[in-house]
Amino acid sequence: MPLFRGFRIWQFAVLATLAGVGEELLFRGLLQGAIANVLQAQLPPIPATWIALAIASVVFGLMHPITRTYAFLCMLVGLYLGGLWIYTENLLVPIIIHAAYDFVALVYLARSTGWDARTASQ
Repeated sequence: MPLFRGFRIWQFAVLATLAGVGEELLFRGLLQGAIANVLQAQLPPIPATWIALAIASVVFGLMHPITRTYAFLCMLVGLYLGGLWIYTENLLVPIIIHAAYDFVALVYLARSTGWDARTASQ
């Protein structure tokens, strides 16, 4: 959280939005989609889609190596977000959920480490 010292609430919102958009475009839109397309040349569409989801989710978890537990939890979140994309066929759904989670997490962590929105908004 020292990196975010002095951030205002709107800055957390912008950061969370950018992370949600960027990570979902990368991990779901690009990686999961590309793996599914490659696998569909050799497998039926449904198994290819689920294998792509699993691979992209593992990579998503590995890219969040704060601790092993956190990486594992991120992999589960990746499964959820990727599954939402498959279910809704709309990348905006996981983008919004990811951004909302990041915003809540950032504000929670900032407050639990002594950050004060009243003084940060001045």
